[in-house]
Amino acid sequence: MKYLFLSVAFSCLQWLSAQSINFKSNILGEHRTVWISTPQNLDEQKQTCIYLIGARANDFRASILQDEFICIGIESQDIKADFLKEEDRKQYLSFLTQELIPYVDGLYPTIGSRFISGHSLAGALVIEALIKAPQAYSFYIATSPALHSINCASIDSTQYSHLKGLYFNIGSKENYPQLSASNHALHFKLDSLKTKNLQWKFEVMKDETHETNAYTGFCRALTYYRSLTALPDSLRGESIDKIITYTNSLQNQYGVSITLNEKVVMSNILINLDARNYGHVQSAMHYLANNYSQFFSEEAKVMFEIIEFIEKRGKKDIALDLFQVLEEKTDHPSAEIKVIELKRGY
Repeated sequence: MKYLFLSVAFSCLQWLSAQSINFKSNILGEHRTVWISTPQNLDEQKQTCIYLIGARANDFRASILQDEFICIGIESQDIKADFLKEEDRKQYLSFLTQELIPYVDGLYPTIGSRFISGHSLAGALVIEALIKAPQAYSFYIATSPALHSINCASIDSTQYSHLKGLYFNIGSKENYPQLSASNHALHFKLDSLKTKNLQWKFEVMKDETHETNAYTGFCRALTYYRSLTALPDSLRGESIDKIITYTNSLQNQYGVSITLNEKVVMSNILINLDARNYGHVQSAMHYLANNYSQFFSEEAKVMFEIIEFIEKRGKKDIALDLFQVLEEKTDHPSAEIKVIELKRGY
């Protein structure tokens, strides 16, 4: 426990040492304190940004994420004044999209993938951003959002032309009946839309209150986000082209990269071999030969056995193509013989 406390304390000190800016907003008509922390590898690659609404000087969200994201915390001295009225929320969203985001994008090497996070009334603003600014952010995190203060009825599946992620939750001990009812209503609304481009999850956190869910709910949101940025089991038996399309969409929307290494591709080959999807095996083996030639050469015996299995199942055109790849990329002694035999058979 002592070392955990020291670790958390050190993280908070790191966030306290973040750059503090007295940002002048013409839209809000006032200055706002904005804290910005950056990962250590900022100079090596472009980064994803996360906008922390209603942040504090020692905000735990930045302490958790500052090694992965450019964290931008915006202070709200009066949460109700910022987010309770519709006109104020509209003004605040404009401040973000028209002033703060362009400022950050001009100052740091960002990739255009942005997250937004808020709790309670700030969480309601996050949901309003999902509805009214669907192109501004890639992933939305709303913990215990006070959704009874906004209108969620206008959410529409046609708004999301690109992949988006949403996680929202409430505590089981919120003690705010309107808040609980409005979150469940949004859950049912989203469930009825069945939109393909919006990946979302809603949870009720056991034994969490409105206050404690700020931390626990945020951590659960990160768990959900990380589950989205791993290759799902449902894709492991698809074509390699479909998997590549999926990983590219993750890169574009969430700023994460899934490496299709030898293990992933071999798993795809064996799953499709078992399912008799020999065309998928063919494309995956081509990918393996072109991108992991050393591994392909080292496993030439295994590749030969797989191709021979496909040949025996009557798929001689696929077998011929793959034996030719094996002959070209490896020194397997029987690959050339198989090519000659199959060509004679045509």
